[in-house]
Amino acid sequence: MMDQPTLGAPTDVRVVSAVGILAHLAIASSFLGTILLAIVAEFLYIRSRNQFWYDTARTSL
Repeated sequence: MMDQPTLGAPTDVRVVSAVGILAHLAIASSFLGTILLAIVAEFLYIRSRNQFWYDTARTSL
Protein backbone atom coordinates (compact mmCIF):
# COMPACT_ATOMS: atom_id res chain seq x y z
CA MET A 1 0.00 0.00 0.00
CA MET A 2 2.86 2.41 0.69
CA ASP A 3 4.45 1.70 -2.72
CA GLN A 4 1.81 3.57 -4.73
CA PRO A 5 2.75 7.13 -5.72
CA THR A 6 0.56 10.03 -4.72
CA LEU A 7 -0.78 11.74 -7.82
CA GLY A 8 -2.17 14.85 -6.09
CA ALA A 9 1.06 16.72 -5.40
CA PRO A 10 2.68 16.62 -8.87
CA THR A 11 -0.62 17.48 -10.52
CA ASP A 12 -1.07 20.49 -8.23
CA VAL A 13 2.44 21.70 -9.03
CA ARG A 14 1.76 21.40 -12.74
CA VAL A 15 -1.47 23.38 -12.45
CA VAL A 16 0.24 26.16 -10.49
CA SER A 17 3.09 26.24 -13.02
CA ALA A 18 0.66 26.39 -15.95
CA VAL A 19 -1.30 29.22 -14.36
CA GLY A 20 1.92 31.14 -13.71
CA ILE A 21 3.12 30.68 -17.26
CA LEU A 22 -0.24 31.74 -18.72
CA ALA A 23 -0.43 34.80 -16.46
CA HIS A 24 3.08 35.83 -17.48
CA LEU A 25 2.20 35.33 -21.14
CA ALA A 26 -0.92 37.49 -20.81
CA ILE A 27 0.89 40.30 -19.00
CA ALA A 28 3.89 40.27 -21.35
CA SER A 29 1.60 40.28 -24.39
CA SER A 30 -0.36 43.25 -23.08
CA PHE A 31 2.86 45.22 -22.45
CA LEU A 32 4.18 44.44 -25.92
CA GLY A 33 0.81 45.27 -27.46
CA THR A 34 0.74 48.65 -25.73
CA ILE A 35 4.23 49.47 -26.98
CA LEU A 36 3.28 48.40 -30.50
CA LEU A 37 0.15 50.57 -30.35
CA ALA A 38 2.24 53.59 -29.34
CA ILE A 39 4.75 53.01 -32.16
CA VAL A 40 2.04 52.64 -34.79
CA ALA A 41 0.17 55.70 -33.50
CA GLU A 42 3.35 57.78 -33.55
CA PHE A 43 4.12 56.63 -37.09
CA LEU A 44 0.59 57.59 -38.19
CA TYR A 45 1.00 60.98 -36.54
CA ILE A 46 4.27 61.61 -38.38
CA ARG A 47 2.64 60.67 -41.69
CA SER A 48 -0.65 62.56 -41.28
CA ARG A 49 0.06 65.26 -38.64
CA ASN A 50 -3.37 64.41 -37.21
CA GLN A 51 -3.64 65.48 -33.55
CA PHE A 52 -5.67 62.37 -32.70
CA TRP A 53 -2.71 60.08 -33.44
CA TYR A 54 -0.36 62.32 -31.45
CA ASP A 55 -2.66 62.15 -28.42
CA THR A 56 -3.06 58.39 -28.83
CA ALA A 57 0.70 57.86 -29.00
CA ARG A 58 1.29 59.95 -25.88
CA THR A 59 -1.45 58.38 -23.77
CA SER A 60 -0.49 54.79 -24.74
CA LEU A 61 2.76 54.89 -22.82
